[in-house]
Amino acid sequence: PISNVSLVGLDGTSDEAEAHSSCGGRLGWVTGLGGSRRNMRLKCTTVPRVHNDTLTCVAWTPSNEIFAASDDQTISVWTHEGECTNKCLVKLDSYATSMDWLPSVSKQAADIFVVTLSDGCFLIVSKTGRIERKVQAHQGAIIRAKWNYSGQAIVTAGEDGAVKLYSRNGQLRSTITRCKVPIYSVVWSPDCEHLLFASGNKIHLKSIQAGQKQVEWKAHDGIVTAIDWSYVNNTILSAGEDCRY
Repeated sequence: PISNVSLVGLDGTSDEAEAHSSCGGRLGWVTGLGGSRRNMRLKCTTVPRVHNDTLTCVAWTPSNEIFAASDDQTISVWTHEGECTNKCLVKLDSYATSMDWLPSVSKQAADIFVVTLSDGCFLIVSKTGRIERKVQAHQGAIIRAKWNYSGQAIVTAGEDGAVKLYSRNGQLRSTITRCKVPIYSVVWSPDCEHLLFASGNKIHLKSIQAGQKQVEWKAHDGIVTAIDWSYVNNTILSAGEDCRY
C-alpha cells in the first residue's frame, strides 16, 4: 500500500511536476512529462531500498530535497533525482506519523521541520538532524502537524481529539478544540486566521481567535480522512472512507 504522497511543480507550473510516494520500505518517483492535469504522461521510478520497515511520511523541502521517515524510526534524505545522501539523518524514539517543513518566506531560512510521533510528542528538527525541541503535546498519537504560511505557528491534531496551536519554537499558545473522536487532518486557511479540521464525518472551521463561533458541516458518509485548502483559489478539498472526495 502507498502510505504517503507529495507533489511539487519543478518549474512553477502544473504541467511539469514530480511526485514522490512511500510504499513499503521504498520511495517511488512519478515524473510528469507534460500534458494537462487530466492527461499527464507519467514515468515511474523506484529507488533502492534504504529503510527496513514501512515508510510512513515524506516531505519535500524548499531546497528540492526529500526527507522520508520510516517505522524503523529513522529519517533519510534524498535528492529529487532519487539519490540517497543520508541514510539516517536522525534516530527517533518513537514512530513518525507526519512531517512538515517550515515554509520558505522572504529572507527566513527554511532549515527546520516538524515531525509528529506516535507517543504524542512532536519534534522540531534542524536540517542537519539536530533535535531543537521535543514537546509532549497529546495523549496518544499526533496524527498531523502543519506550519502556517508565515512559518510563525504550528497546529497539531491527535488521536485524543484535540487541536492545539504552538509558537514557532514549540510553546503552547492555545487548545483550539477538543472532540470526542480523533482528528485525522488539519490545515490552515490561506490568511492563517482560521483552522479547518476533520472529525468523524464532519469538517469544522474555527478561528484561531478566542470567542469566535465554530462552523461545521457533514462532508462524507464515512470518516473524513484528509482535507486541504488551496492557497491559490480558496477551494477546500476533502476525502473520506466513503471512497469519495
